[in-house]
Amino acid sequence: MKQRKKEVSQVGVIGVIATVIDYLALNALVGIFGVPAVLSSAISSGLGSIYSYKLNKKITYEGRMHGVGRTLITYVAIAVSGIIMFQIGVFYLINSVFEAPVNLVIHTINIWLSSVDFNEDVVRLNSAKLVATITASIWSYLMTRRFVYAVTEDEKHHTS
Repeated sequence: MKQRKKEVSQVGVIGVIATVIDYLALNALVGIFGVPAVLSSAISSGLGSIYSYKLNKKITYEGRMHGVGRTLITYVAIAVSGIIMFQIGVFYLINSVFEAPVNLVIHTINIWLSSVDFNEDVVRLNSAKLVATITASIWSYLMTRRFVYAVTEDEKHHTS
C-alpha cells in the first residue's frame, strides 16, 4: 500500500509538469504560430506524453521495464489512442455537440467579469483541453500501469 501511494504521488507530480508543458505548447502553437487547435492539442499532448514516459520510466517505474521495445510500442499505442479519443474527441464535442452549453458558460463569465478583457477562443480552447486532460490522465495512468509497467508475478511476491 505504501508503495502504491508513492507511485501515485510520483506519477501525479510528473503528470502536473507534463500538463504544464502540454498547455504551454498548446497555447504557443495556437496563439503565436496560428496552428489549428485540434492539431495543436495532438502535438502538445504528444510532447507532454514524451516527457511523462521518460520521467516515469526513470523515476516511478524503474526496474519494471519488460523489454524496451515492447514497453515503448505499448506506451505509444496507449498515448496515441488517448490523444485520438480524448484530445481530439473532446475538442469535437465541445465545438459541436456541447457548443450551446459552452457558449452559455462563456456568456456567464462575460457577465461576471465584465471589467476583464479576455479572449473567448482562449477560454474555449483551454476549457476543452482541461476536460480532455482529466479524462486522458485517468486513461493513461490505468492503461500504462496495466500494460506498460505491469507488475510481474515475481515482483508481487517480493513486495508482499
